[in-house]
Amino acid sequence: MSDREDSQNLSVHSYGSAGRSPASGSSSSSSFDSEHPATSPQKKPVDASTCAPSSSAAQVVSVAQPGDEGFVQLDDRLLQEQPSYMQKPQVHELRNLMPDGYQLTYRATWKSIIPLHAGMSIGIHYHSIKDLGEFSIHPFKVLFLETYGIMPGQLAPNGHRLLGSFINVCRFLRIPLSLRLFDHMFDVWPRSKETLGFVVVSSHQGRAFLCGLPPSNKKWKDKYVCIKFPPAAFPFAQNVWGKRMKRQVKPAEADDLVAWEATLKARDASTRGLYHVGKWSVYPGRETDPEPEIILPGAIPEAIPISRARGSKALSTTTAGPSRPAKKKKEKVVKFQSKFAIPQIVVEEPSTAQPLNASSSQPFLLDEQPAQSHQGTNQPIHSGELYINVGRIGEEYFARLVKSKEEEKARLEAMMVECRKEAQAARAKAEKIEAKWTEHCTIYRQLDAKHDGLLKAAKEADEQAQARIQQLEAENAWAAEEVQKLGAENARSADEIAQLGDELAKERAERAALAAAWAVQEPEEFAAQALPDRETAIRFFQGLYKHKVSAGIVDEIGTFGFESGQYTERRALYGILEQRIQSFRPKALSLPELHDEEPVLPFPGI
Repeated sequence: MSDREDSQNLSVHSYGSAGRSPASGSSSSSSFDSEHPATSPQKKPVDASTCAPSSSAAQVVSVAQPGDEGFVQLDDRLLQEQPSYMQKPQVHELRNLMPDGYQLTYRATWKSIIPLHAGMSIGIHYHSIKDLGEFSIHPFKVLFLETYGIMPGQLAPNGHRLLGSFINVCRFLRIPLSLRLFDHMFDVWPRSKETLGFVVVSSHQGRAFLCGLPPSNKKWKDKYVCIKFPPAAFPFAQNVWGKRMKRQVKPAEADDLVAWEATLKARDASTRGLYHVGKWSVYPGRETDPEPEIILPGAIPEAIPISRARGSKALSTTTAGPSRPAKKKKEKVVKFQSKFAIPQIVVEEPSTAQPLNASSSQPFLLDEQPAQSHQGTNQPIHSGELYINVGRIGEEYFARLVKSKEEEKARLEAMMVECRKEAQAARAKAEKIEAKWTEHCTIYRQLDAKHDGLLKAAKEADEQAQARIQQLEAENAWAAEEVQKLGAENARSADEIAQLGDELAKERAERAALAAAWAVQEPEEFAAQALPDRETAIRFFQGLYKHKVSAGIVDEIGTFGFESGQYTERRALYGILEQRIQSFRPKALSLPELHDEEPVLPFPGI
């Protein structure tokens, strides 16, 4: 568990705390584990027939052992005033997922999801069930919720997605369902800040085999509904909103967990990637596939499916254990530099010292003299001749100051070898540079030739452009003359158009009077011949809307058509609802009442 969970303040949990113990090999504990949770009534066993109406019953192979567990308090202060905002399409979407016997209700007046947990009803969020093919609570999900002491509405939607995908993948791979395996692969911890009071499930680091989780949407908390179970299908021992959750304890490393982890991490064979929760939230296999057996805490299977672990990585991990390689200690290296480049030696008794003659039989190298400290003395360091007290230093020390001819010869030969190596390296480097320069010269010649070709092509293109410009100027002059001619013709055409317009206006006035008389005398014949198609009829009614009397008549006809259609559709809808819902009342579903009288025609003949 993370440190933030251990820092949570613990208090007495009102929900049933007789949880089931995790794997027997776990040794995780903390100072908070010393508290003793309150004892709750005995929980009834998980029954697949009452929990999952859309799937067959799952086999439970052992019985849980109660034990003292640490708990983490769930702060539900923000949930006390959290209304639900759902749209009708969303409610209908969830209602279509309900099996026979399950009732889904929604009220916009709800203030919190907590009071919905009463009798056979629970509250659950929209995003927690919308991806399911059919609403159901699998027996293993019931076992998970009962063990951690929470209700479905307290688990974040991504937790429901991970739980459902885990169940379906294990069913497909024939892996038994167990909380040991789930706690081994996932982390369960309470949320904080915006999602305070909810429980979150996430993949453990390095053990993820699921992908495709949608991004965390902070608005899922304000979309929830109430689901009422059939009397014989309620799967939970108590219908109480959990005030605290059991702290997750990671199981000890075991061969079966390592083998199952390797099988789950072997990737989806159809996609060659991780198992996608969008695909595995609904079981993709055959409905006849057997349900996986559920192993309650405390039961370890006798047969360990090692053969399912692909490769030798799982076995090597099991035998090696969780040992951690020791860190290599870094050695600190300190480099010292001499304060004086050429140290000098000063005798303590200048009276008995004699200068070293330059005519000595062997050469004396001042650079090879060992440094001698003058710290704590008041003797100066002379820059002139070097005085050495031969009687004090001795012949052996003097012999170490002078190099032999053999040593000098060896040193010079070593220097020659080093210089020869450097010369060879310099020659090789020069050859590389020469080859590189030759290549650059070749490229430069190619670029120069290409540049000359481009200049020649540009010159030819410029000549062609000049010729084209002269041609366009001539064409432009001819076009100007044509424009002048067309201008004169347009002026004559404008005079003719004005004359024809006057004649047309006069003719329209005469036709309007004749049409008005025709419409008054023979309205039906006028409508049949004057409105031959839809476009003409639309223009006609657009003209009617410009006048108050005709516009009122059209509005009355449209209102009658709307009310008649609304009455017919509402009557048919209420008839269907009366057949499906006993004692149906429109007001109970926030629907308007059905009028007994049908709409009346504004005038006969329609």
